[in-house]
Amino acid sequence: MRLPRWNRRQKTARNVLLIVLTLFLLEWSYGFPPWTLEGLLRRAERQYLLENSTVLFQTDSVGEGCELYAWNHGQILQVYYDHGLRGYWHAARLFDEEIGVFGGIDLAAGKQDGYYPIRLFAFGDMADAASAEMDVTVSYTSNQIVSTCTVQGERAAENCWRFDLERQYDDGDASQAAQREREIFSGSQKDRYSGTLRLYDDDGALLRSWDFDKFQQLTMRWEG
Repeated sequence: MRLPRWNRRQKTARNVLLIVLTLFLLEWSYGFPPWTLEGLLRRAERQYLLENSTVLFQTDSVGEGCELYAWNHGQILQVYYDHGLRGYWHAARLFDEEIGVFGGIDLAAGKQDGYYPIRLFAFGDMADAASAEMDVTVSYTSNQIVSTCTVQGERAAENCWRFDLERQYDDGDASQAAQREREIFSGSQKDRYSGTLRLYDDDGALLRSWDFDKFQQLTMRWEG
């Protein structure tokens, strides 16, 4: 028995149907990855039985994917993700820590007079804080200390404060520490930050302090 000969229109419809079916099976095999950041966040929430998270900020990709940080009623939700042809792929982690610190060289802002800005973010249970300051030690990743400074915070969201670091040495300073600082701010050397965050109430009384030791060097895009 000979099968009927298909005309061009029927062949085209068949090929389109096969493509759609192949894409459906591919998406199904990967769990139907979300196509929007909102969908990405909802999926991460479902992973930990959460809802109504507030996005604090996210990072742009610098070759190793992106990160999104969200606050959820006393918990920090961290989502690693990358965007491909089949949508967003992610891995999420949930932290019960009261406060977290994240930061690094802001490549997205571009250089100013040959140097990138360095910004640190503190986020977590700090809605009751009226002001914040941070003692910061800047080091090479080999723990060679470059400089120390105290930075006043700027409120970026209800549960997030931003701290912009400034260079401690002039361009004409020929010391080794000054040279290392210039390498860090120019983006040619990896950076490490450690220090202490202090939160104050309306009367200037200390609410609480928190020591941190965190290394990151990613491009940041503020989502406030």
